[in-house]
Amino acid sequence: MPSKKTLEPKKNTTGIAIAAVLIVIIALIIALLSIVVLPSLLQPNTIEVGDCIEVEYIGKFTVNGTVFTTTYNDSVNKTGGTPQKLFVNPNMNLSIPRGYETYTSAPTFVPQKAIRSLIGMKEGETKNITLSPEETYGRWDMSLAEQDLGGIYPINTVLSFTETNISESDFSNSFPEVNIAVNTTFDFGALNLRKEGVLSAKITNISDDRMITIRLLPENGKTFVIPDYNWNATFIVTNDTMFTIHSDVKLNHTFSFEDYDQTYYCKVIAVNENEATLGINVFAPSIEFVDQSLSFEFKVIKITKTSHKES
Repeated sequence: MPSKKTLEPKKNTTGIAIAAVLIVIIALIIALLSIVVLPSLLQPNTIEVGDCIEVEYIGKFTVNGTVFTTTYNDSVNKTGGTPQKLFVNPNMNLSIPRGYETYTSAPTFVPQKAIRSLIGMKEGETKNITLSPEETYGRWDMSLAEQDLGGIYPINTVLSFTETNISESDFSNSFPEVNIAVNTTFDFGALNLRKEGVLSAKITNISDDRMITIRLLPENGKTFVIPDYNWNATFIVTNDTMFTIHSDVKLNHTFSFEDYDQTYYCKVIAVNENEATLGINVFAPSIEFVDQSLSFEFKVIKITKTSHKES
């Protein structure tokens, strides 16, 4: 009698292979999470370009410790006040994210080099930095002074006050309030020196073709302040045809003036009996910041990771 064969179930090798692949994939994902993702979740946020942060700070002139800016009401005890809402954008090439319009990229008296130093800091962390003039608002630039102001200012300027002719129309445009008549004396310096009562002139002749002859009348020993430069100058009359404007220029004298929308800060770098050498700066927020090292203490209060969001 023939024996019966025992039927064995077939092994599902395909399913086993798929399961093995899934196990490997899951293991790789777990490894990736443990190496890359989990550490970042466990560690505190650090400041990156594009983040919105709140920060307390004190800014001082390094040379004497004078506080020029702070977020505290009491910078000695570091109390009171309101943290600065700052958008970290040291290259000034990013737009402030939507919803953070109250944040600024450029707090007053805080240069971008100081803001760059915040990158990498954590919430609650404090940092002290000192920046050189080259890292803040620059030094006195003699080449820029030469370009914009001539660089060298003469101590003595010799002028002639011989008679000068000017057309009636040009005279009227320049001195509309002056009565055009021979022997009329008028204030020439109000227009040309921007100082009233300093230099008079006299109409000495009016020709048939309406050319007006004027003669300057400098007063020997008359002293006045030169506008913008803010130093004293004196008229020295040499003879009937020549006079000198002598400027009393002191070493380290500083002054500033506006030209269109630009403020020029100036300083006398060197002076001798013949000339004064000027330096200029157009980057500082005010004149006391020129050629100064600045020290800052920062404390990060809050970090919002807007660097990882779309604007």
